[in-house]
Order: sequence, then structure tokens, then C-alpha cells
Amino acid sequence: QWYGDLVTNENWHHIWLHEGFATYSEGLWLENYYGQTAYNDFIARNMAYAKNAKGTLYVQDITKVSEIFNGNRSYSKGAIVLHMFRRILNPSTFKNVLMSFALDTTFQFGTATTEDFIRTANRVTGIDYTWFFNQWIYGENYPKYNVSWNSEPLGNNNYKFILNIKQEANMNPQYFAMPVSVLIKTNDGDIMKSVFVSQAEENFEFEKTGKPKRIVFDPENSILKEKYGDEIEIVNGFELYQNYPNPFNP
Repeated sequence: QWYGDLVTNENWHHIWLHEGFATYSEGLWLENYYGQTAYNDFIARNMAYAKNAKGTLYVQDITKVSEIFNGNRSYSKGAIVLHMFRRILNPSTFKNVLMSFALDTTFQFGTATTEDFIRTANRVTGIDYTWFFNQWIYGENYPKYNVSWNSEPLGNNNYKFILNIKQEANMNPQYFAMPVSVLIKTNDGDIMKSVFVSQAEENFEFEKTGKPKRIVFDPENSILKEKYGDEIEIVNGFELYQNYPNPFNP
């Protein structure tokens, strides 16, 4: 509520600047007071609600109260967009963005739009994140990934790791562009890698020490998504060996 009182949205189209921020503030309080597990539970719960959101986070039809104050969209999805943006940045930079937006005398005790928040984020970070907000504020739905992998021995306990990610086509955007973390579990320990996924199908290759055993796609739940098959290793071929001894005892 404090965000809405200090910086009011210019019109009802941008209600997520009130309710998404207010909802996410609850998550930040839980994280600070009860710890990471409480925050993770809060995010998982709101992600489940956000997946039920219809249409864009930017409210198209502001003639209906039920559209403006839609819990799945304006509240939960708005909060999850901030969660994702915080993960793309880091907690410290994200905090600077929020403070710069809330304390900007251009908006303080006045009004602001989504574009004002985007410009603030770009200015504070020095990076253009318009691509992120365009797909999550003005786009619909969320990415659906199908993940598989395989590995090839290179000798001396080194392996080439090949990650295949397919993304189902969406209407708007056709494909989401997001950085994704992948946890690779090997015989020699765990390795975290980050890849940028933006196409219908992409392959990523790494050379690593230790035979890969399994992977976890987006292990920190940083993205609103569906994922399939992230623990499945691609089978490149089959080989039939002679039974031994031959003949063998029943």
C-alpha cells in the first residue's frame, strides 16, 4: 500500500505498480523475518496463482473492477515479475532500483507508469531491460521448456556436456527470452551454469570435469515457467552384446 500512496499509478492500466509491488513486499518481509525457505514458499505459491493469469499484466479492459483487481494477474503475477527481475539483477541492485523509483521527486506524491519504472531500472543499472518488461508486462502467459541432455567423454575425466532446450511457441511473445540457471550434478560435485534461452530450440555445450549424472533446470525457481524432462539424458544409440556364457543356465 505504501508504494501506491507514495507513487500512484497514472491510470488503472498500470495497477501492478500498486498491487504487484505490495504483494512482493510481503515476500521480502517474509525473507527478512523468517528466512529463505519462507520466501521460497511464498514465491512457489504466487507462481501457481500467476499461471492462471489471463491476458497481459498491463490491464487492457479497465471498465471492470474484476479485471483491474484480478488476484492472479495484478497481485501474484506482478509480484513474480519483480521476483524474476531481482534474480536477473541481484538483491542490492534491485533494492537500488526500487528506492530510486520510490524516492524520485518526479513521481513522489504524484503518478507514474510502467514506462517510468522501466526507465528508472535502465538508468540505475546502466543496462536496457526493456526486452524483459515488454514480454512480461505487455506479453501473455509464460515459457514452457522441454529439457534434455547428454555427455561425451573427452578423456582424463573430462566430458563434453550438451544441453538441449526446446521452448513451446506462444502468441505474444512467440518465444520468451530469459537467462536460465542449470545445475549439473557430476561425480566430482555440482556445477552451476547460466544460459540465455530465446529460441524454439537451442543447444549449449560445456566442457567439464566429472561425469554428469543429472541436472536441475532453474534450481532456484527464478522463472515463471513449466518444465519437462530436465533429468532425462539423451540416448544417442543402442548396442546389443553377446550373452555370456553361451549357452547360459536358466
